[in-house]
Amino acid sequence: MRDEAIRVLHLLRPSAGGMRTHVRTLLEHHDLSRLQVTLAAPAGMREALYSGLEDRAGFRALEMTDPAVPFGLIYSSFLLSTLIRKERFHIIHAHGVRATLAAALAGGGGRVRLATLHRPLPRPLNPAARSTLTLALRAMDHVVAPAEKIRRELLNAGLDPSRVSLIPEGVDPPCVPEERRLRALRSLGLDPDRPVVLFPARLCPGTRFQEVTGSAGAILRLAPGAQVVLAGEGPGDASSRRLQRALVRMGATCTGPVEDLAPLLAAASVVVAPVPCPDLSRTLLEAMALGIPPVCSDSGDATGPVQDGVTGRVVPEGDFAAVAEAAVQLLHRRDEAERLGRAAHERVRTEHSGQQMARRLEILYENLLARAEGGGACPARL
Repeated sequence: MRDEAIRVLHLLRPSAGGMRTHVRTLLEHHDLSRLQVTLAAPAGMREALYSGLEDRAGFRALEMTDPAVPFGLIYSSFLLSTLIRKERFHIIHAHGVRATLAAALAGGGGRVRLATLHRPLPRPLNPAARSTLTLALRAMDHVVAPAEKIRRELLNAGLDPSRVSLIPEGVDPPCVPEERRLRALRSLGLDPDRPVVLFPARLCPGTRFQEVTGSAGAILRLAPGAQVVLAGEGPGDASSRRLQRALVRMGATCTGPVEDLAPLLAAASVVVAPVPCPDLSRTLLEAMALGIPPVCSDSGDATGPVQDGVTGRVVPEGDFAAVAEAAVQLLHRRDEAERLGRAAHERVRTEHSGQQMARRLEILYENLLARAEGGGACPARL
Protein backbone atom coordinates (compact mmCIF):
# COMPACT_ATOMS: atom_id res chain seq x y z
CA MET A 1 0.00 0.00 0.00
CA ARG A 2 1.35 3.42 -0.97
CA ASP A 3 1.66 6.15 1.67
CA GLU A 4 0.79 8.80 -0.91
CA ALA A 5 -2.66 8.88 -2.48
CA ILE A 6 -2.69 7.96 -6.17
CA ARG A 7 -3.72 10.98 -8.25
CA VAL A 8 -6.06 9.76 -10.99
CA LEU A 9 -7.49 11.70 -13.93
CA HIS A 10 -10.58 10.19 -15.60
CA LEU A 11 -10.80 11.55 -19.15
CA LEU A 12 -14.20 11.42 -20.85
CA ARG A 13 -15.47 12.55 -24.25
CA PRO A 14 -19.00 13.94 -24.81
CA SER A 15 -21.20 10.96 -24.03
CA ALA A 16 -24.48 9.75 -22.70
CA GLY A 17 -25.81 6.41 -21.58
CA GLY A 18 -23.49 3.61 -20.57
CA MET A 19 -20.07 5.29 -20.67
CA ARG A 20 -21.21 8.25 -18.59
CA THR A 21 -22.93 5.97 -16.07
CA HIS A 22 -19.81 3.79 -15.91
CA VAL A 23 -17.58 6.73 -14.97
CA ARG A 24 -20.09 8.11 -12.48
CA THR A 25 -20.28 4.67 -10.81
CA LEU A 26 -16.49 4.69 -10.44
CA LEU A 27 -16.53 8.16 -8.92
CA GLU A 28 -19.21 7.08 -6.44
CA HIS A 29 -17.25 4.01 -5.31
CA HIS A 30 -13.58 5.01 -5.48
CA ASP A 31 -11.78 4.60 -2.16
CA LEU A 32 -10.76 8.18 -1.40
CA SER A 33 -8.31 7.02 1.24
CA ARG A 34 -6.29 5.51 -1.64
CA LEU A 35 -7.07 7.84 -4.53
CA GLN A 36 -7.28 11.55 -5.26
CA VAL A 37 -9.64 11.73 -8.22
CA THR A 38 -10.20 14.35 -10.92
CA LEU A 39 -12.63 14.20 -13.82
CA ALA A 40 -11.84 15.93 -17.12
CA ALA A 41 -14.87 16.22 -19.40
CA PRO A 42 -16.64 18.77 -21.60
CA ALA A 43 -18.17 21.61 -19.60
CA GLY A 44 -21.62 20.75 -20.94
CA MET A 45 -21.48 17.37 -19.16
CA ARG A 46 -20.74 18.81 -15.75
CA GLU A 47 -24.31 18.87 -14.44
CA ALA A 48 -25.35 15.40 -15.65
CA LEU A 49 -22.11 13.64 -14.77
CA TYR A 50 -20.68 15.50 -11.81
CA SER A 51 -23.68 16.77 -9.85
CA GLY A 52 -23.66 15.40 -6.30
CA LEU A 53 -20.06 14.22 -6.54
CA GLU A 54 -18.34 17.54 -5.87
CA ASP A 55 -16.91 16.27 -2.57
CA ARG A 56 -15.52 13.11 -4.18
CA ALA A 57 -13.65 14.39 -7.22
CA GLY A 58 -12.34 17.54 -8.83
CA PHE A 59 -13.67 18.68 -12.20
CA ARG A 60 -11.69 20.15 -15.08
CA ALA A 61 -13.55 21.35 -18.16
CA LEU A 62 -11.82 19.89 -21.22
CA GLU A 63 -13.46 19.84 -24.63
CA MET A 64 -13.09 16.62 -26.60
CA THR A 65 -13.59 17.49 -30.25
CA ASP A 66 -14.84 15.00 -32.81
CA PRO A 67 -11.90 13.45 -34.74
CA ALA A 68 -13.66 14.34 -38.00
CA VAL A 69 -13.13 18.05 -37.26
CA PRO A 70 -9.81 19.16 -38.79
CA PHE A 71 -7.16 19.41 -36.08
CA GLY A 72 -9.90 18.69 -33.51
CA LEU A 73 -8.11 16.02 -31.54
CA ILE A 74 -4.81 17.89 -31.77
CA TYR A 75 -6.42 20.81 -29.95
CA SER A 76 -7.96 18.45 -27.36
CA SER A 77 -4.63 16.72 -26.80
CA PHE A 78 -2.89 20.08 -26.38
CA LEU A 79 -5.36 21.06 -23.65
CA LEU A 80 -4.91 17.67 -22.00
CA SER A 81 -1.11 17.87 -22.18
CA THR A 82 -1.19 21.29 -20.49
CA LEU A 83 -3.46 19.96 -17.75
CA ILE A 84 -1.40 16.87 -16.92
CA ARG A 85 1.88 18.81 -16.92
CA LYS A 86 0.37 21.30 -14.48
CA GLU A 87 -1.25 18.84 -12.06
CA ARG A 88 1.14 15.88 -12.35
CA PHE A 89 -1.27 12.95 -12.16
CA HIS A 90 -0.02 9.44 -11.47
CA ILE A 91 -2.70 7.82 -13.65
CA ILE A 92 -4.34 9.10 -16.83
CA HIS A 93 -7.42 6.96 -17.47
CA ALA A 94 -9.05 7.55 -20.87
CA HIS A 95 -12.56 6.25 -21.49
CA GLY A 96 -13.52 5.38 -25.06
CA VAL A 97 -11.83 5.72 -28.43
CA ARG A 98 -11.83 9.52 -28.71
CA ALA A 99 -10.33 10.03 -25.25
CA THR A 100 -7.74 7.33 -25.95
CA LEU A 101 -6.64 9.08 -29.13
CA ALA A 102 -6.35 12.39 -27.26
CA ALA A 103 -4.35 10.76 -24.45
CA ALA A 104 -1.99 9.13 -26.93
CA LEU A 105 -1.37 12.45 -28.69
CA ALA A 106 -0.91 14.28 -25.38
CA GLY A 107 2.21 12.31 -24.57
CA GLY A 108 3.43 10.82 -21.32
CA GLY A 109 2.71 13.55 -18.79
CA GLY A 110 1.36 10.97 -16.36
CA ARG A 111 3.40 8.07 -15.05
CA VAL A 112 0.81 5.58 -16.27
CA ARG A 113 -1.69 5.89 -19.10
CA LEU A 114 -4.48 3.41 -19.53
CA ALA A 115 -7.68 3.22 -21.53
CA THR A 116 -11.01 1.49 -21.09
CA LEU A 117 -12.51 0.42 -24.39
CA HIS A 118 -16.23 0.46 -23.65
CA ARG A 119 -17.34 -1.27 -26.82
CA PRO A 120 -15.79 -3.34 -29.61
CA LEU A 121 -13.53 -1.58 -32.09
CA PRO A 122 -15.68 0.59 -34.38
CA ARG A 123 -16.75 -0.89 -37.69
CA PRO A 124 -16.41 -0.18 -40.48
CA LEU A 125 -13.00 1.42 -40.23
CA ASN A 126 -10.75 2.08 -43.18
CA PRO A 127 -7.23 0.64 -42.83
CA ALA A 128 -5.67 4.00 -41.95
CA ALA A 129 -8.19 4.73 -39.20
CA ARG A 130 -7.88 1.24 -37.78
CA SER A 131 -4.07 1.48 -37.76
CA THR A 132 -4.26 4.85 -35.99
CA LEU A 133 -6.56 3.46 -33.32
CA THR A 134 -4.39 0.38 -32.84
CA LEU A 135 -1.28 2.55 -32.46
CA ALA A 136 -3.10 4.71 -29.90
CA LEU A 137 -4.07 1.63 -27.87
CA ARG A 138 -0.49 0.35 -28.04
CA ALA A 139 0.71 3.73 -26.78
CA MET A 140 -1.23 3.14 -23.57
CA ASP A 141 0.54 1.37 -20.73
CA HIS A 142 -2.54 -0.77 -20.25
CA VAL A 143 -6.03 -1.33 -21.68
CA VAL A 144 -9.10 -2.41 -19.71
CA ALA A 145 -11.79 -4.54 -21.34
CA PRO A 146 -15.12 -4.70 -19.47
CA ALA A 147 -16.20 -7.83 -21.38
CA GLU A 148 -14.47 -10.95 -22.63
CA LYS A 149 -15.54 -10.27 -26.21
CA ILE A 150 -13.74 -6.90 -26.15
CA ARG A 151 -10.65 -8.45 -24.54
CA ARG A 152 -10.43 -11.02 -27.35
CA GLU A 153 -10.78 -8.30 -29.97
CA LEU A 154 -7.95 -6.31 -28.41
CA LEU A 155 -5.71 -9.37 -28.45
CA ASN A 156 -6.65 -10.02 -32.08
CA ALA A 157 -5.58 -6.44 -32.84
CA GLY A 158 -2.09 -7.34 -31.64
CA LEU A 159 -2.02 -6.03 -28.07
CA ASP A 160 0.20 -7.92 -25.65
CA PRO A 161 -1.98 -10.07 -23.31
CA SER A 162 0.00 -8.81 -20.31
CA ARG A 163 -1.18 -5.28 -21.12
CA VAL A 164 -4.91 -6.07 -21.32
CA SER A 165 -7.04 -6.63 -18.20
CA LEU A 166 -10.59 -7.92 -17.99
CA ILE A 167 -12.52 -5.98 -15.35
CA PRO A 168 -16.24 -6.81 -15.64
CA GLU A 169 -18.76 -4.03 -15.85
CA GLY A 170 -20.32 -3.09 -12.52
CA VAL A 171 -23.68 -1.51 -11.71
CA ASP A 172 -25.66 -0.48 -8.68
CA PRO A 173 -29.32 -1.57 -8.41
CA PRO A 174 -31.48 1.43 -9.33
CA CYS A 175 -33.70 2.66 -6.48
CA VAL A 176 -37.21 3.00 -7.90
CA PRO A 177 -40.09 3.81 -5.52
CA GLU A 178 -43.46 2.39 -6.57
CA GLU A 179 -44.82 5.88 -7.20
CA ARG A 180 -42.11 6.59 -9.81
CA ARG A 181 -42.74 3.28 -11.53
CA LEU A 182 -46.48 3.95 -11.80
CA ARG A 183 -45.93 7.53 -12.94
CA ALA A 184 -43.60 6.39 -15.73
CA LEU A 185 -46.17 3.88 -17.01
CA ARG A 186 -49.10 6.27 -16.87
CA SER A 187 -47.15 9.03 -18.62
CA LEU A 188 -46.92 6.69 -21.64
CA GLY A 189 -50.56 5.60 -21.45
CA LEU A 190 -49.58 2.10 -20.26
CA ASP A 191 -51.73 -0.04 -17.97
CA PRO A 192 -49.92 -0.90 -14.69
CA ASP A 193 -51.95 -4.12 -14.44
CA ARG A 194 -50.76 -5.54 -17.77
CA PRO A 195 -47.30 -7.05 -18.32
CA VAL A 196 -44.62 -4.91 -19.96
CA VAL A 197 -42.05 -6.37 -22.37
CA LEU A 198 -39.27 -3.79 -22.57
CA PHE A 199 -36.94 -3.43 -25.55
CA PRO A 200 -34.19 -0.96 -24.54
CA ALA A 201 -33.60 1.15 -27.66
CA ARG A 202 -29.81 1.17 -27.29
CA LEU A 203 -29.86 -2.63 -27.47
CA CYS A 204 -31.96 -2.61 -30.65
CA PRO A 205 -29.94 -1.04 -33.47
CA GLY A 206 -32.13 -0.10 -36.40
CA THR A 207 -29.79 -1.79 -38.85
CA ARG A 208 -31.12 -5.13 -37.55
CA PHE A 209 -34.67 -4.14 -38.44
CA GLN A 210 -36.20 -7.58 -38.99
CA GLU A 211 -35.00 -9.11 -35.71
CA VAL A 212 -36.51 -6.26 -33.68
CA THR A 213 -39.82 -5.94 -35.50
CA GLY A 214 -40.12 -9.72 -35.88
CA SER A 215 -39.58 -10.31 -32.17
CA ALA A 216 -41.95 -7.52 -31.12
CA GLY A 217 -44.66 -8.56 -33.58
CA ALA A 218 -44.47 -12.21 -32.52
CA ILE A 219 -44.73 -11.27 -28.83
CA LEU A 220 -47.85 -9.19 -29.51
CA ARG A 221 -49.42 -12.10 -31.42
CA LEU A 222 -48.52 -14.75 -28.84
CA ALA A 223 -49.36 -12.61 -25.80
CA PRO A 224 -52.00 -10.07 -26.88
CA GLY A 225 -52.36 -8.81 -23.32
CA ALA A 226 -48.71 -7.74 -23.17
CA GLN A 227 -47.50 -4.18 -23.71
CA VAL A 228 -44.37 -3.96 -25.87
CA VAL A 229 -42.27 -0.86 -25.22
CA LEU A 230 -39.18 0.38 -27.10
CA ALA A 231 -37.64 2.61 -24.43
CA GLY A 232 -34.87 5.16 -24.61
CA GLU A 233 -32.76 6.66 -27.33
CA GLY A 234 -31.47 4.54 -30.17
CA PRO A 235 -29.16 5.50 -33.04
CA GLY A 236 -30.47 8.67 -34.67
CA ASP A 237 -30.45 7.36 -38.22
CA ALA A 238 -33.18 6.86 -40.81
CA SER A 239 -33.29 3.11 -40.21
CA SER A 240 -34.00 3.61 -36.51
CA ARG A 241 -36.78 6.07 -37.25
CA ARG A 242 -38.29 3.58 -39.68
CA LEU A 243 -38.04 0.91 -37.01
CA GLN A 244 -39.96 3.04 -34.52
CA ARG A 245 -42.71 3.80 -37.02
CA ALA A 246 -43.10 0.08 -37.79
CA LEU A 247 -43.35 -0.80 -34.10
CA VAL A 248 -46.00 1.85 -33.48
CA ARG A 249 -48.07 0.45 -36.36
CA MET A 250 -47.90 -2.97 -34.65
CA GLY A 251 -49.28 -1.52 -31.44
CA ALA A 252 -46.02 -1.09 -29.55
CA THR A 253 -45.08 2.06 -27.62
CA CYS A 254 -41.90 4.01 -28.45
CA THR A 255 -40.84 6.42 -25.74
CA GLY A 256 -38.10 8.31 -27.57
CA PRO A 257 -35.28 9.66 -25.37
CA VAL A 258 -35.92 9.26 -21.65
CA GLU A 259 -33.93 10.95 -18.90
CA ASP A 260 -34.08 7.93 -16.59
CA LEU A 261 -34.80 4.41 -17.81
CA ALA A 262 -34.86 2.88 -14.30
CA PRO A 263 -38.64 3.30 -13.65
CA LEU A 264 -39.49 1.49 -16.89
CA LEU A 265 -36.95 -1.24 -16.15
CA ALA A 266 -38.53 -1.73 -12.74
CA ALA A 267 -41.98 -1.93 -14.35
CA ALA A 268 -40.96 -4.58 -16.90
CA SER A 269 -41.86 -8.24 -16.62
CA VAL A 270 -39.16 -9.14 -19.18
CA VAL A 271 -36.35 -7.14 -20.82
CA VAL A 272 -35.52 -8.16 -24.39
CA ALA A 273 -32.38 -7.56 -26.48
CA PRO A 274 -33.13 -9.34 -29.78
CA VAL A 275 -29.73 -8.74 -31.39
CA PRO A 276 -26.18 -8.87 -29.96
CA CYS A 277 -25.46 -5.39 -28.71
CA PRO A 278 -22.23 -3.60 -29.69
CA ASP A 279 -22.37 -1.58 -26.49
CA LEU A 280 -21.65 -2.93 -23.07
CA SER A 281 -25.06 -4.09 -21.86
CA ARG A 282 -25.25 -2.00 -18.69
CA THR A 283 -29.00 -1.81 -19.21
CA LEU A 284 -29.28 -5.59 -19.03
CA LEU A 285 -27.17 -5.63 -15.86
CA GLU A 286 -29.37 -2.95 -14.31
CA ALA A 287 -32.45 -5.00 -15.18
CA MET A 288 -30.83 -8.08 -13.64
CA ALA A 289 -29.99 -6.09 -10.51
CA LEU A 290 -33.72 -5.32 -10.21
CA GLY A 291 -34.55 -9.01 -10.54
CA ILE A 292 -35.91 -8.70 -14.09
CA PRO A 293 -34.94 -11.70 -16.27
CA PRO A 294 -33.45 -10.73 -19.65
CA VAL A 295 -33.98 -12.46 -22.97
CA CYS A 296 -31.13 -11.84 -25.39
CA SER A 297 -29.56 -13.10 -28.57
CA ASP A 298 -26.36 -15.12 -28.28
CA SER A 299 -23.35 -12.79 -28.52
CA GLY A 300 -20.81 -15.60 -28.53
CA ASP A 301 -19.53 -14.65 -25.05
CA ALA A 302 -19.98 -17.73 -22.89
CA THR A 303 -18.66 -15.81 -19.86
CA GLY A 304 -21.34 -13.11 -20.04
CA PRO A 305 -23.68 -12.49 -17.11
CA VAL A 306 -26.77 -13.77 -18.94
CA GLN A 307 -26.66 -17.58 -18.96
CA ASP A 308 -29.49 -19.51 -20.53
CA GLY A 309 -31.80 -21.08 -17.97
CA VAL A 310 -29.73 -19.70 -15.08
CA THR A 311 -29.93 -15.88 -15.07
CA GLY A 312 -32.11 -15.36 -18.14
CA ARG A 313 -32.73 -16.79 -21.59
CA VAL A 314 -30.22 -16.82 -24.46
CA VAL A 315 -31.40 -17.76 -27.95
CA PRO A 316 -29.56 -18.25 -31.27
CA GLU A 317 -28.61 -15.04 -33.06
CA GLY A 318 -31.04 -14.06 -35.80
CA ASP A 319 -33.91 -16.28 -34.57
CA PHE A 320 -36.51 -13.65 -33.71
CA ALA A 321 -39.20 -16.33 -33.28
CA ALA A 322 -37.09 -17.93 -30.53
CA VAL A 323 -36.66 -14.52 -28.87
CA ALA A 324 -40.43 -14.02 -28.83
CA GLU A 325 -41.13 -17.57 -27.62
CA ALA A 326 -38.66 -17.22 -24.73
CA ALA A 327 -40.13 -13.86 -23.69
CA VAL A 328 -43.71 -15.13 -23.81
CA GLN A 329 -42.80 -18.25 -21.82
CA LEU A 330 -41.48 -16.02 -19.05
CA LEU A 331 -44.71 -14.01 -19.12
CA HIS A 332 -46.77 -17.18 -18.74
CA ARG A 333 -44.46 -19.04 -16.35
CA ARG A 334 -44.08 -16.55 -13.54
CA ASP A 335 -42.43 -19.07 -11.20
CA GLU A 336 -39.62 -19.57 -13.75
CA ALA A 337 -39.34 -15.83 -14.35
CA GLU A 338 -39.01 -15.18 -10.61
CA ARG A 339 -36.39 -17.93 -10.25
CA LEU A 340 -34.31 -16.48 -13.09
CA GLY A 341 -34.81 -12.96 -11.72
CA ARG A 342 -33.53 -13.96 -8.27
CA ALA A 343 -30.48 -15.64 -9.81
CA ALA A 344 -29.86 -12.61 -12.05
CA HIS A 345 -29.98 -10.28 -9.05
CA GLU A 346 -27.54 -12.49 -7.15
CA ARG A 347 -25.16 -12.66 -10.13
CA VAL A 348 -24.98 -8.86 -10.29
CA ARG A 349 -24.60 -8.56 -6.51
CA THR A 350 -21.73 -11.03 -6.31
CA GLU A 351 -19.88 -10.40 -9.60
CA HIS A 352 -20.97 -7.12 -11.16
CA SER A 353 -21.46 -4.58 -8.39
CA GLY A 354 -20.19 -1.03 -8.79
CA GLN A 355 -18.03 -1.41 -5.70
CA GLN A 356 -16.34 -4.56 -7.03
CA MET A 357 -15.59 -2.84 -10.35
CA ALA A 358 -14.01 0.13 -8.56
CA ARG A 359 -11.91 -2.08 -6.26
CA ARG A 360 -10.58 -4.18 -9.13
CA LEU A 361 -9.61 -1.03 -10.97
CA GLU A 362 -7.86 0.39 -7.90
CA ILE A 363 -5.78 -2.80 -7.58
CA LEU A 364 -4.82 -2.38 -11.24
CA TYR A 365 -3.81 1.24 -10.64
CA GLU A 366 -1.54 0.21 -7.77
CA ASN A 367 0.03 -2.63 -9.76
CA LEU A 368 0.64 -0.45 -12.81
CA LEU A 369 2.15 2.33 -10.74
CA ALA A 370 4.36 -0.11 -8.84
CA ARG A 371 5.57 -1.57 -12.13
CA ALA A 372 6.25 1.91 -13.51
CA GLU A 373 8.31 2.70 -10.42
CA GLY A 374 10.37 -0.43 -10.79
CA GLY A 375 8.58 -3.21 -8.97
CA GLY A 376 5.45 -5.30 -8.81
CA ALA A 377 3.58 -7.22 -11.45
CA CYS A 378 0.34 -6.55 -13.28
CA PRO A 379 -2.09 -9.48 -13.60
CA ALA A 380 -4.21 -9.57 -16.73
CA ARG A 381 -7.34 -10.63 -14.82
CA LEU A 382 -8.49 -8.90 -11.65
